[in-house]
This record gives sequence, structure tokens and C-alpha cells, in this order.
Amino acid sequence: IKVIGKGSSNGIDTNHFQRSQEIILRAGEFRKDNEIPADAVVLCFVGRLVRDKGIEELVAAFKRLKMENNYLLLLGEYEDQREPLNSDTKNEIQHNKRILSMGFQSDIRMYLAASDIFVFPSYREGFPNALLQACAMGLPSIATNINGNNEIISPDENGLLVDVKNVDKLKEAIELLGTNKSLRNNLAAKARSSIMDYDQENVWRLILNEYNSLV
Repeated sequence: IKVIGKGSSNGIDTNHFQRSQEIILRAGEFRKDNEIPADAVVLCFVGRLVRDKGIEELVAAFKRLKMENNYLLLLGEYEDQREPLNSDTKNEIQHNKRILSMGFQSDIRMYLAASDIFVFPSYREGFPNALLQACAMGLPSIATNINGNNEIISPDENGLLVDVKNVDKLKEAIELLGTNKSLRNNLAAKARSSIMDYDQENVWRLILNEYNSLV
């Protein structure tokens, strides 16, 4: 068994996941259309809205935030037949005016560009593309300290790691990045460069080299 390069399923298209002028304009329009103030801190989650993705902890932490000017974007669909969220969490998502549940989106770039922090409190992962995509878009991330997540997110480099199912630690991390703009900007500045080893062209080249070495 051999890991090619640094791993990942197929890498990501870093040319696609970057802040083009068009994406930046669309992101600004999105914030304006949803009456999100320019100085607001926007959190973003991408994935299935189920318990194993840490949605219940994320919503609970969001409710407890001392920050007043914050919003939460949820990109993904419920899977009530498999892993339903508890009724309190769903009720909060549906009625909290600062939680915007956008459903499944085939193109998440605008939403990532409209956000300030990517939050990924999953219980278990393989090697999550969502974190790679968020980093490629220049977002600092808060993720749970589990396999996969902690191979992408390095504390004080491109994000923060927190314990699984720990609402208090998740809340503290969000408040830290949300209120410390300097730290947030420093992590954001390093986010894209931190994942360039997973650029799809690079991964494909390494796979080709491996095949050629076996022929």
C-alpha cells in the first residue's frame, strides 16, 4: 500500500476554486441581497445537514455566541430518513434570521467568497474536499480534530482545530476568529498556499508517474 503524494481522492481544481472578480462581485451582491452588513462575520458550512457532520453542535454554538454581528450559511440538504437532526436544531435553523440555509448548491464558490470563516465540526471523515475547497478560496477554517481534517488544517497556519462534539470549544474558536480580525486575516493569507499540493494537476501527474514506474 502506498500513498501517492500527500493523498486525497482526486485533488481539487484550484483554478476553479479561486476568487475571480466575477465571484467576488456575486458574493458582494449575495451579502447585499440578504442584508448582511459589510462588517458582519459570516460563517459557512458545506455538507449534509446531519448529526455526524456536527450540525447540532454548530447551531448550538452559534446560538451562544457573544458576537452580535454574525451570520451562518448552511449549504447542504437534510437527510431525515437516515440521520435526522433534533427538532430544536431544525427549529433554530428555520427561524433564526441570521442562519441562512441555502440547500444543495452545485457551485459553492460564491458562498465561500461571501464568508469569513469556514466551519466543519464533523465527527468522522475520510479526506474532506470541502476543507480543501474552502482553503483554496482563501478561508480560514475551524474543524474538528479528527483524521482527514487534521491532515488539512494546521493550527496557527490555516485554521483552528477543536474537540469533537464540544460546543464550548467550538464557540470559543468561532469567537476567537470572529473578533480577532488580524488572526483571521493571517490564517486566510496562508490558506490557499497550504493546500496547493492537492492541486488536481499535481495529483494527476503523481498518479501518472506511479503508473509509469510500474509498467
